[in-house]
Amino acid sequence: MIAGTKLACTGRNLLTQGGVVSKSGVKAVLCPRSVVLVGASDVPGTLGDVLRRNLERAGFKGEVQYVNPGHAEIAGRPAFPSVRDLPGPPADLAIIATPALTVPDVVSQCGATGVRGAIVVSAGFRDGREAGRALEAELRLSARRAGVRF
Repeated sequence: MIAGTKLACTGRNLLTQGGVVSKSGVKAVLCPRSVVLVGASDVPGTLGDVLRRNLERAGFKGEVQYVNPGHAEIAGRPAFPSVRDLPGPPADLAIIATPALTVPDVVSQCGATGVRGAIVVSAGFRDGREAGRALEAELRLSARRAGVRF
C-alpha cells in the first residue's frame, strides 16, 4: 500500500505492484464522474449496446457520451465519429469496445483530448497469438505516451 493514498469514492488505500501510482489516473478508472463509450450502439445484442444498457441500468449518475463513426444518434442521444470530436471537457474514463486494431489510436485520441483512464473490452491482444502480443505492446506504448491508465 502507498501510505496516505486514498480514493474519495471509496476511502480505501490504493494498491500497486511496483512503480508509481497516479491518483488521478486510477481515480479516473475506479471513480469516473463522466464516461465516453467508444463503440456504443443501440443494435440489440451488440457489445456496444450491452455496455450502454449496463451503464444505464447500473444507475451511473455522471455524463455519458457515445462514439461510433457509423451513427449520428444512439438511443436518442447524439453520437460522435471519434473521441476527437467530443464537445466539452474530457470524460474521466473511456470504455473502448472496438476492434483491437483500432484501440491504440483510440487510446492516443483519449490522451490528446484529456481522457485519463480507459477500460478496453476488445479481443485480439494477448489472446491473438504473436500478432496479438505485438498489438498489445503497441497499445501499452500508446497509453504510456498519451498518459492514459488502462
